[in-house]
Amino acid sequence: MRVAVVVPVYRNAATLEPLAARLGLALADRDWVLRLVIDACPDGSAAMAHRLAATDARIQVTELADNVGQHRAIALGLHEEALAEVWVCLDADLQDPPEALPSLVARLTGEPWTAGVFAGRRGDYESRGRHLTGDLHRRLLASITGLPADAGAFLAMDRRLRDAVVAGVRDDGAPSVVLAAGLSGLPLASVPVERHVRPVGVSAWTSGARLRQSLRTLGWAARHRLRTSTLATFLLIGGLGTLAYLLAYELLRIAMPAQPANVTSRIVIAVATTWLNARHAFGVRISVARVIYGSLVLMLAVMAVASAFLAVEQSLRGPSDQLAELVTLCAATVVGTVLRFELMRRWLFRIPALSTP
Repeated sequence: MRVAVVVPVYRNAATLEPLAARLGLALADRDWVLRLVIDACPDGSAAMAHRLAATDARIQVTELADNVGQHRAIALGLHEEALAEVWVCLDADLQDPPEALPSLVARLTGEPWTAGVFAGRRGDYESRGRHLTGDLHRRLLASITGLPADAGAFLAMDRRLRDAVVAGVRDDGAPSVVLAAGLSGLPLASVPVERHVRPVGVSAWTSGARLRQSLRTLGWAARHRLRTSTLATFLLIGGLGTLAYLLAYELLRIAMPAQPANVTSRIVIAVATTWLNARHAFGVRISVARVIYGSLVLMLAVMAVASAFLAVEQSLRGPSDQLAELVTLCAATVVGTVLRFELMRRWLFRIPALSTP
């Protein structure tokens, strides 16, 4: 199994050599590559990175002409490492210990349903003020995205999450790798990792820069969730499904009678929309068999609601009142939509929460 470790570098010349040495020891029993992304750094980090790469073929260097920031640099590095099976993001300042990397990889590979494992931040690694504000930011972000509340930028990911992070940061403009992971809709977990005080130098993140990044990240997450909320996506898929059903019905009517065309179209579109809702509205993965079975149950439940409404309406007014029948069908559609949403949320797509040890 090949592990690609992507490290953004900005004024970290003093820590690159011990980072590479400790990483090599931590991954001694694995096939690994270290991608150092030099973010237009002026302190000699590029020269040190190239010196390390000249002595070890597993160390690769990407040197950026312009400073693009920590998270975009990570995304560019992830994009360049296309042949790995596991990807890890790690800062170059040694606050996150490379020795913790095997535990992240082991958790990730031991749980096939988990797409990413964060190093849950622990320890007294920064001032009390920074610790409190950082913890508040992470908790707020977790409440919006579903991220683990201790998630930082040290994480291991599979190909699903790596692709989502690259697309989220590089293509969609997400301000952080962590946010892109949280908005991916993929299952995430964390393991506790003790962070250390920075051994040399000071953080490039000033208090003002941290505040601006926090506000930008939280605002971006909130706007994204508003645009792609579960209910909004569910309704959009439902609308597209209705149009697809009408098109499928018209095409099938060329070759078969009305009733078979209607039943076939409804079943095919029900299965397709159930799968789309699982992936894009609720962010879960379920088996094909459960998609088909759930689709049929949901379709029958909605049809039962419509039949019940019509039966009640006809018993009260008789079969000749077409306007009342139309109003009843509209009401049944609203109730059926709510029922379908709740059955998906509470029954079909319900999965056990991933615990964070």
